[in-house]
Amino acid sequence: MKYQARKIKRGGVEKWYPVSVANAKAITTRQMCEEIAAASAMTRADVLAVLDQLSEQMIKHLVRGDKVKLDGIGTFYLTAKATGNGVDSEKEVSPQQINKVMVRFTAEKQPSMGGVKAHIPTLAASNIEWVRVPIKGSVDAAKSGENSGGNSGNSGNTGGETGGNTPTGDDEP
Repeated sequence: MKYQARKIKRGGVEKWYPVSVANAKAITTRQMCEEIAAASAMTRADVLAVLDQLSEQMIKHLVRGDKVKLDGIGTFYLTAKATGNGVDSEKEVSPQQINKVMVRFTAEKQPSMGGVKAHIPTLAASNIEWVRVPIKGSVDAAKSGENSGGNSGNSGNTGGETGGNTPTGDDEP
């Protein structure tokens, strides 16, 4: 997993924090199918058929208002948002006021070992190796021989990765 150093202002004070960086290029369904097939007794076509049905069944349940819990991964559910003007009475509330539906995800948690934390996300339970990647135009980038074109580091290639990296923004303290 990659991270960059970012200066973040909190409470009027700027401090440096590590911020996770995701590769810009996503792993495709085809790639996942090939990897799962290689690690199991299933063919790529079998895995694709299962993932296709997983998608269809999840959508069916989510639109019914069900939560979908996948063991070892987490729980998916829908939320709705209404923006703009509200109405004056409860009787006037209608689905036409909803203008945004979002899929939410909560990672499954497992009890921690040694009692240090109450729970840790299962997806992050394995040992993560953190590798620092420089922000283009930064002192770190200049030291590593990268082009210092003045980019703030929000896009583009860093650390020699093809496809570039993008900060997730979710891990800011």
